[in-house]
Amino acid sequence: MLYYHLSIIAISVFFCYKWGDWRHWRKYYPTMQYFIMGDLIYCILFHNSLLWMYVTDVLNHTLVNLMMMFTVYPSIVLLFLPYYPKGFIKETLYIIFWMLLVVTVEFVSYSLGQFSYHNHWNIGWSLVFSLLCFY
Repeated sequence: MLYYHLSIIAISVFFCYKWGDWRHWRKYYPTMQYFIMGDLIYCILFHNSLLWMYVTDVLNHTLVNLMMMFTVYPSIVLLFLPYYPKGFIKETLYIIFWMLLVVTVEFVSYSLGQFSYHNHWNIGWSLVFSLLCFY
């Protein structure tokens, strides 16, 4: 169901448009490139043994993944970095919030059959990976 993935894209772009730091996007551009390039390299190197995949009835995983890379990733960066708090407790709670948000969207996607795990990957590994990304 492509509509599910398009709605994830639309929601993230809407939130980014509304609350993202568009004025200073150049400051965050290297981070956007880092996330996009990291995912592109992963997809190229491990094309035959991916850990997870988007499931759609219209487009293949690669096209949906590219759409996510170039819309959702920059949106997350423009929403996450500008509001990063100072202080250990605030930082920790902020990181936990974003980790849970990303993993919850993944869990809902998996539960609805729009996302699949492969090669021993699971929601637990996604939680650990999210911690590393946001930390």
